[in-house]
Parts: sequence; C-alpha cells; structure tokens
Amino acid sequence: MAKKSDISIFKVMGVAFLLSFGGASHAATNRDNLQVYGVVPGDGGQIVLDGKLDELEWRKASAMGEFHFNGTTRPGSERRPTMVRALWTKDALFVAAECVENEMPAKGAAIRGDIEVMLESGQTQQRYYKFIVHSDGSSEALFLRSTDQIDMDWGLRSGFECAVGMDKDRWVVEMKIPFRAMTAQPQLGDLWLCNVRRFSFMKAFEDSSWAAGATWFTPNRFGYLYFLPDAGSFNMATLLELSDRRGLPVEVMSGQGRMIVRSNASILDDTLRDARLALTCAAGWLKRVKIADEKETKIGKQIDELELKLTDLSSRRGDGPVSAQTMSAIFLPTQEIKRQSQEIVKEIQCAGMSASN
Repeated sequence: MAKKSDISIFKVMGVAFLLSFGGASHAATNRDNLQVYGVVPGDGGQIVLDGKLDELEWRKASAMGEFHFNGTTRPGSERRPTMVRALWTKDALFVAAECVENEMPAKGAAIRGDIEVMLESGQTQQRYYKFIVHSDGSSEALFLRSTDQIDMDWGLRSGFECAVGMDKDRWVVEMKIPFRAMTAQPQLGDLWLCNVRRFSFMKAFEDSSWAAGATWFTPNRFGYLYFLPDAGSFNMATLLELSDRRGLPVEVMSGQGRMIVRSNASILDDTLRDARLALTCAAGWLKRVKIADEKETKIGKQIDELELKLTDLSSRRGDGPVSAQTMSAIFLPTQEIKRQSQEIVKEIQCAGMSASN
C-alpha cells in the first residue's frame, strides 16, 4: 500500500484519478482492480528462444505483478509464484514466464505444469487466441471463436514458437507470438485483452492467473496489455476511459512500479457501495441487539431516513461516466451517510451493553 505522501488527487477535464506509485515491479496486486500491463518495445532479433532468459532485452521488461490463486485440490497448498514479463516488436509479442516450484522433483522426474497466454485484439470480449506451453516443451495454439467453438487448425498457421528451460528452483518458458495470423496488429497506445494462467500438477493441482478469477469461459474478466513506445508513456485519458467503461479502478504495472487510476465513476461507485454496506450493518445490529423500545424506534427512524437519502443519491449517480458536477453533489453526502451509519452502530452497541447490565 502506498504511503499518504505517495498519493495525489488530480482533476483532468473534470475527471478525478488517483495515482499511487509502488516500488518493486513484481508486487501484490488487488484482485478487485482491473489489471493493465505496460508492454515496452524490444529487439526480437536479440532474443533466442532457449528457456534461459539471459538476453539483455528481458531487462527492459518489468514483471506483470503477482498471480492470483484460484484453486487447489489440497488445503494448505504451496501457492507457487509465477513471474511473467513481455516485450513487443512490430511483428510479434515475446513472453517470458518463470514458474517457481517450491519443491523440485527428484532428479530425472518430470515437472508437470502448463502456462497459457490468452489474447484478444478486437476487444470483443468473446473470441480470442490462446497459446499453451507445457512443461515438457510441447505446445498448442488455438483460436476460440466462442467458448464452445474452437479452431484447432488456426494454430498450425499461427507461427507460434516457444522453448522451455529448467533452473534449480523453477521452469522457464519463452514464447514468440506472431501478429501476422491475428485479425489485428497492435499500434502504439492500443489496449489488448489478455490473461496469463498457470496450472501446476506437482503433488497437488494448483490454478493461478494474472487477472483474478478470469477463466477461458470469461474473457470479459481478462486484464489488458497496453502497447507502449517506452516504459513511462501512458496516456492518462486512455486509462481514465477504461476505468469509466469498466467501472473499476485500473491497476497499471510498468517499469516505474505500480500505478492506480480511478475515474470519477469508479471512486463514486466505491463510495456508494461503502455507504450501503455501513447502513446495512447498522440495520443488522439493530435487529440483533436488544435495547429499550423507545431507543430502538428512534434509531430505526434514523436508519430509514438515511436509507431514503442514499437511495436518492444512488439514483442521481445514473449510468456511465460521472461529471465533476455530479461528483461534487454526491460524494460528500454519501460519505456523511457512511459516517452516520458507523456512529449508529456504536450507539446500538453502547445501548445494548447498558441494557444487559
């Protein structure tokens, strides 16, 4: 979490956003945020697909951020870390994945696991390309026209290449994904839907992914690749529009660290949700705690009045982007409802303790 000194609030064209810069590139990310990874250009001619990651080009790329754990077949599983980074050229996307194994198998035994990269260039959130690399070096490339229509032949003409290498505590994947067989080629500043997912079959099945909770059935929950000319060239208007459109804070990972971008809509929706939770909590306490009838009636009336105010504020929010005028009219009153709801909870707790003595 960023310190207060690291956080600033700005207004651009009537839209507020929050910038929070972190330190390490490979850091824990918030599973409730929309993930965006800044892909910087590289020289594909300098990268040899051998699973070693010893080329200087890979130093240009930051890690995507911590993978989110989706499931296991055994409680207390190791939750094996995965570090992924990427570079792009005009012809291809290069992806490197380091798959840490907390306990490597005995000498001569095979590691069993998969890495999957999913890309969607047209942002249809329905059809996308999927590239799979197995720990034994075999691979597949697929075009999913829909979740129930898979084009297996596309992979034969995709030009997809990969290599797998072994290190003392991990297995390493390098991929080259050509753009020529896709429906579009990225331009500077483009956003492509993306997710990277890892399956591990060592001792217990483990499933983790960069975009939290995203499966191959839910491309609408993928994160995004942002194709940059260099490490720091983000267009803030693009990120604000994405936050507005998806209604979520956007969490950007780049060589400069972590950045959180929140539009007015995202900030206001979070505030309305928090106020609703606080008000619901107050109503729940009133039902559970036995207090004097007169006190209960008074507090119940306060909760009803706050409910009416919050309903009105929520209706004024509307759909889509939020103007600065709407933001200023709703934000502070909503914060006040949250504060009053929390005070009501304290009042109920104190009244309940008095009644029991």
